[in-house]
Amino acid sequence: MSQPIINAEDCKNIVRKYLDSDKFEYVTFKIKPFIDNERDYFKGDSLLEISVKISKNISRIRVFLKKYHWKYKPLVLFLQSIHAFERELRFYEVILPKIINSLKNYELDIAPHYMFGKANDFIVLEDLSLDSFVVAKKMNPHILDRFHISLGLQTLAKLHSAFIAHQEICKGTKESLDSEELILEEPFLKDGKILESSVKSLKSLLEIIRESEHFDKDLGKKLDDLVIKSIDLVKPQKKYRNVLCHGNLHTRDMLFRYEGNSPVQCNLLNFEYCKYYVPAYDVLTFIFFTTSSLFRQHYYTYLIQYYYDNLKSELAKLNLQIEDILPVTEYHETINILMPTIKLKTCLHLQDFGAKKGFYDAIKKNEQLYNTYLYENKSECIKEILRMDPIFKIMMTEALKELIEVVEITLVYREDCYKLLEEELQTTLYDIKDYEVSASEGSDNKLLNLVIRAVTGDKQEDINEFKYSVVTENRIKKFNKL
Repeated sequence: MSQPIINAEDCKNIVRKYLDSDKFEYVTFKIKPFIDNERDYFKGDSLLEISVKISKNISRIRVFLKKYHWKYKPLVLFLQSIHAFERELRFYEVILPKIINSLKNYELDIAPHYMFGKANDFIVLEDLSLDSFVVAKKMNPHILDRFHISLGLQTLAKLHSAFIAHQEICKGTKESLDSEELILEEPFLKDGKILESSVKSLKSLLEIIRESEHFDKDLGKKLDDLVIKSIDLVKPQKKYRNVLCHGNLHTRDMLFRYEGNSPVQCNLLNFEYCKYYVPAYDVLTFIFFTTSSLFRQHYYTYLIQYYYDNLKSELAKLNLQIEDILPVTEYHETINILMPTIKLKTCLHLQDFGAKKGFYDAIKKNEQLYNTYLYENKSECIKEILRMDPIFKIMMTEALKELIEVVEITLVYREDCYKLLEEELQTTLYDIKDYEVSASEGSDNKLLNLVIRAVTGDKQEDINEFKYSVVTENRIKKFNKL
């Protein structure tokens, strides 16, 4: 009979933290499955109920038990190799307390309270379901609406601003987290075999699209170049402001509290990929991991500004001016630099999380197949999912086409077109058919011409051209109507 992962002494430590007191008598504990009627994201996790005697009364304390002893060995070995469990434990035991302790009169309510944990074993957190937090109430578990995303961006702004304030207060002291080794290490691209397996799959999917859409034959080589560039890019930056980033924020990493049908508060979960990097990375991954291309056409420009406005507001509460911390030009410059990498990462993310969970569970149950999927080539598995899951096919195809755009058109992005058309048409109701960029004659690539072809009326055959000149200097683009 296997031993329980938690014991009586662990429970006593948890109760001390929960009560902030030693005045109790431990009685017993029980581990129960966590029942999530909305989603089965937490199927492998549990509720821990600890009975204690306080005065003469028996009380029951309920907390959330996140177990790292998962049944899928290849996945556990991978997560251990990137120090995922250590990273999350370090976040709760060292990083977050240091940030909170350095700030006065600032409530950082962005994550559940930490109770106890053991490296590569388990972590015990506040059970947020007791405070009515649930996963997002959405029909599609991978897609969020504007209200949920706005709340998520508010929460990111709080995390980032608190870290910035900590940096400013503790600069040059031993309490500073700027040299925290675990968050300086890039987890996502550490294992070359896993990345190689994912890229092989992307190439096979791109070939399918290329055959029907007649894209550049050198697409595979260009994708390889982007991967190499991205590996170097996703490291702490010397030129730009770095913050504590969540690192991999999507719908499974968030809980919401509602009033009626409206989300009013958001908490972040799963800090296994937390890292030290530019704030635009968190903003972009969150937006692209949780929205469709059509949604971004309507709201991308708004959401990018919404995060910045919230960061400004949170920094002001901490007596900091955003112009001194993260000038708007730097914010947009990092967005421009990151965009191709974000679109690559979105495709990689969708391969592993974009389909119905049952497809991935079937792969994981076959250890040999799962090893092939993780470390050799996931092409056949992803192609099969593509055939069987129509929603996944739509999302994956859309993401791949956007990846092709940034690989082939390297200086202007679809998101630039959204902003230009919204300003010119005063609406987001249009349909971009394509866009192209060419160098102006004799301009040495600093002056470009942009042509956007879009339908702005009811008839799809009525395509209008919108022409702009583009000046690129120091990674900032300036557009003028032609």
